[in-house]
Amino acid sequence: MTFYETNIFPTLNDLVTKGFGRFRKDLLTMAKGKVLEIGMGSGMSFDFYPHAVTSVDAIDPNPSMLERAKEKPNTKIKLQLGQAEQLNFEDDSFDTIICFLVYAR
Repeated sequence: MTFYETNIFPTLNDLVTKGFGRFRKDLLTMAKGKVLEIGMGSGMSFDFYPHAVTSVDAIDPNPSMLERAKEKPNTKIKLQLGQAEQLNFEDDSFDTIICFLVYAR
């Protein structure tokens, strides 16, 4: 990963997306059961998961984002470093899939 990806992008991402909380909350009201969150970033959506969500597997390819997400403890969320193109889950493992502001290379 580049210096930008590990040091600058995480801070810029948090600053730019901080105001999206209302949209995250609105979208996550529909989440339920087992959830896969692709591109969790720094975990800004974690506070908005409703009680209907029983567990969350949250992945992100950026180790710096994973470290930031660890600062938001939540017992039902399991953090993983990884890419959406290389998921190791069985088919039909999740009830809900969440993606916020992700990009493909």
